[in-house]
Amino acid sequence: RKIISLGNTTVTGNDKDDWDSLLIVYSNAEAFIQGIHTHTMAAATGSTQQAAEIANNSPRGGTAWWLRVITLILRIILWPLRRLMLLTFPDGTYDGLSPAVTAKAVQAFCSQLLELATTPSQTALARDAFGSSALGFSALRAEAVNSSSLILVYLHSPLHRKGNATLKRLLLDESILSYINGQNNLCTMGVSIHTAQGANLAQMLSATAYPVLALLQPSQRDVQLLFKAQGPLLQDIAPMTLLGYLQTSIQRHRAHLDQAEARRVVREQEAQLRREQDAEYQETLRQDQERHRMRQEALEAERKRQEEFEQEQQRLADEEQNKLQKAKDLLQPEPSSGGTRIRFVLPNGKKVDRRFNSDEPVASLRAFLTVHCEENSVDIKNFGLSTSYPKKSYEESEDDKTLEEAGISPQAVLMVQDMDA
Repeated sequence: RKIISLGNTTVTGNDKDDWDSLLIVYSNAEAFIQGIHTHTMAAATGSTQQAAEIANNSPRGGTAWWLRVITLILRIILWPLRRLMLLTFPDGTYDGLSPAVTAKAVQAFCSQLLELATTPSQTALARDAFGSSALGFSALRAEAVNSSSLILVYLHSPLHRKGNATLKRLLLDESILSYINGQNNLCTMGVSIHTAQGANLAQMLSATAYPVLALLQPSQRDVQLLFKAQGPLLQDIAPMTLLGYLQTSIQRHRAHLDQAEARRVVREQEAQLRREQDAEYQETLRQDQERHRMRQEALEAERKRQEEFEQEQQRLADEEQNKLQKAKDLLQPEPSSGGTRIRFVLPNGKKVDRRFNSDEPVASLRAFLTVHCEENSVDIKNFGLSTSYPKKSYEESEDDKTLEEAGISPQAVLMVQDMDA
């Protein structure tokens, strides 16, 4: 079924006794008989008027009977061929146009071509010409567009009685292979028409007979056909004649490339002239922009410094406010009697007395000094506490101790130091 669908084209001349042509004839005969059967069923089940019309357009009973007999005979004759095709071309092996499947189809053709080579030189030349880049048509087209190359495509019909002979006579000719290998801007690919890739290319090239050899010029938008030979013409053509056709087509392509390159050079020279004319203006503009940028950067730097200074001042003020609030929260009310009596001697010599509960922490002393300095505008932020006799300093690590545990209770004289002085 797959081969019938892939080879469903009109063939002429020597192709009539090919397997592909025989399958086409069988497919068309079966489709015709199926149509007769459909009309007959419609006549049996439809209205009288419809039945009369179908009867007038349908073959008579004897003709239909003979057509069914012919169909049965064809089915019996072609059944072994169908089984052979299913064994030769398993379902699903080359179905689809994904890169992996198309590459596999191209690799299968390369392997078949190399098997037909009879000398080591043919094998080496054929491998360089067709086996160096086993890519599907889509990937090969993209590569050819990027490198401004042509694509030489060969569509092979494995069941054609002259298929392998044409391969050996043309694609294994050392003159043709040497010429192909000597072209830097020529990509090659071959594929069987019994694959999805081959069927797709056959439709694109409007192939009516096989094998097919085509030279294509791809672009981003479309693919231009430069040369095509197919069917009996390709089977009978001499290798040197085909080589001449290929040389002529490729030389025309090179002339086209040379013209395009010349136009590109002219455009580049004109663009270079415009660039040179605009260079002085652009340089002047760049210098003006640079001066403007430097002024803007200086203004921006000054603005950032001012913002950072204001943020730092705000941060310090917030810290002082938080410190004052924490001190007020920590400080307990002064007991009227008892507890621990502390005399603070400030750096300016002023003495401040206050009572504390003996179980209050040493941190309460610092909290009292923080509140006192804030309320009396004394500019001391960081305090140091110590006693004259015995000589001892109270570090912040002792703030969690109670006054009694720190040895300050029931009374003490504490010298207050300004740690920032």
